[in-house]
Amino acid sequence: MAADDITNQKDTLLRARPAVFFLVNITCIFSPKRTTDCSSWLQTKEAGADDTLDVSACELSEVPSSAFSICKVLQKKVLILHNNELSSLLPKGCDISTLATLKVLDLHDNKLTSLPEDIGKLASLQILNVKKNRLKALPESIGNLRLLQTLNLKGNSLRELPSTVGSLRSLRTLDLSDNNIVQLPKALVYIRTLESFTLDAATMTYPPASVCTGGTESIQRFLCSELGEEYCPPSQYLLPVLESECGTHSDCVDALDEAWKVQ
Repeated sequence: MAADDITNQKDTLLRARPAVFFLVNITCIFSPKRTTDCSSWLQTKEAGADDTLDVSACELSEVPSSAFSICKVLQKKVLILHNNELSSLLPKGCDISTLATLKVLDLHDNKLTSLPEDIGKLASLQILNVKKNRLKALPESIGNLRLLQTLNLKGNSLRELPSTVGSLRSLRTLDLSDNNIVQLPKALVYIRTLESFTLDAATMTYPPASVCTGGTESIQRFLCSELGEEYCPPSQYLLPVLESECGTHSDCVDALDEAWKVQ
């Protein structure tokens, strides 16, 4: 079937019944070793069947623009792109705001060297997994992800965190292990909801390793003392987070299990 025929068929289906099917052609962006069987990836994606678009383990070298279109039109909440060969999240001509409805973005085990500078536009995002990529820095706008509850940065090449992470006022779980980070920004003290914080304690210089080996509470107490802030346990701040406009946390429990598990 010609590409024009596919496009025309998709448009016809959308006009006739928007909640039926999308035809996704991702043939042209597979790595060479998948070109022999890429015809099998002319798939139908049932519109509205669930909140998830899963394009994982496809050996993709770039994200298909059709994936962004599907997420926008069908208001997908979960985008799974892990275990590919992606060096960039954004397809040419696409804007990150197209993914504005996402609550979960799973990009682990790719080749990403950076995240979009305006990733902060993903205002609904609750879970971001970029474990095992090649990130060297995080964009300042990451602090705009005010509903983010889980951030997995394990296994990258980060040397520091931007101070804007202190604005992640809903963050509950943060993994910085297997990076090159030896100092933490004092702004972390403002993440009052942080329950689980994983990092390479033995190599830390600020806070000192002796503090970091004591775990999340030890780190937060140290930073509070540095800034003259009173320490309060995260349990005092979690209820407002769970009752925020993103709904009950159970909405994303299944997606959290998928996005966080080790592949």
